Amino acid sequence: MLAFILCILGCASEEKIEVESIPHREKNAHTSPIPDAVTPDATPIAEEIKNDFPTFVRGLEPALHYANFTIQGLEEPPKIPPLSYSKPVFRDRRLQNKIDSLCRSKKANTAVVPMETMLSTATAIDGADGLLDGQIILTFDDGPTSPYDTILLDILRKCDIKAHFFLVGRQLVRDVNQAIIKQMVRDGHLLGSHSHNHKNLNILPPKTMKKEIQQAHANLERRIGRTTKFFRLPFGSGRKNAQIHRVLRQQGLVNLHWSLSTKDTVHVTSSEIIETALRSIRYKGKGIFVFHPRQRYTIYAVTEIIETLVKEGYQFVTIQDLERKPNLAEKATGLTSTSGVNPSLK
Repeated sequence: MLAFILCILGCASEEKIEVESIPHREKNAHTSPIPDAVTPDATPIAEEIKNDFPTFVRGLEPALHYANFTIQGLEEPPKIPPLSYSKPVFRDRRLQNKIDSLCRSKKANTAVVPMETMLSTATAIDGADGLLDGQIILTFDDGPTSPYDTILLDILRKCDIKAHFFLVGRQLVRDVNQAIIKQMVRDGHLLGSHSHNHKNLNILPPKTMKKEIQQAHANLERRIGRTTKFFRLPFGSGRKNAQIHRVLRQQGLVNLHWSLSTKDTVHVTSSEIIETALRSIRYKGKGIFVFHPRQRYTIYAVTEIIETLVKEGYQFVTIQDLERKPNLAEKATGLTSTSGVNPSLK
């Protein structure tokens, strides 16, 4: 980054352009040595990059803006626009055609399984022993994420499939995600918390760990207008931690762990995710999938995986969500909402 800025500044000095000596350019004057194709006006390319590499762009934008300011001789650099995840959905024709054709010839087979049959312990569903052969559960972590969850909900609705979503507390409070949360509730999906800041609870001090769990779950229930027992440990870390399970038991929560990994946080193409997922389910015959719908290629992969599993006759199931019983301390502080659907979600 520093080398890039020095290079640009060096080019500017070779052209004998000095910031202090050059007045504002006219709006329509094209005297900048930067070609129009790579200026900040090239929004189509910039938006395409932002969708896939937000972290990269966030680091690069200051250098681009500063270089442009230096070369053009502006008195002050333009303000760096904050990244927005509420940009128009990235749908392309290939994905839209795939979604439109989903489950057209064969509908998905769905069912609900009792929570009691899935429990490994009082506070954990730690495997797929309670599932029958051919049954799968779809779970999605780290949401809500816009625009990816919006498209994902369309895919699931097309096949009338219900899934489990585990939402991060800090994401729940963002205005851009409120419509997504309401749509998840309307569509009948099962929601659970995924800690507030997605930290490894297994290495946090007990008080911090407890706050991560309580704060996230209180935010979730306040927004969906009902209680829920579902929780998922970030990174799946802490499944043997007695202190964590003590907090879960106090809060009336159940940790739902996965048994089929898609490795979508490691793979960088949809074909790799598809291959990993299908190989796993065909080997085990049943299980709980985990996806992280944060990239475009994961959405493509989910579409293809669902289409293949529907054709092969797998049954998509959800776990019955029992109303959790808040402890007296929660009732006294008013952290939980009353049972029933919030009228604003209808």
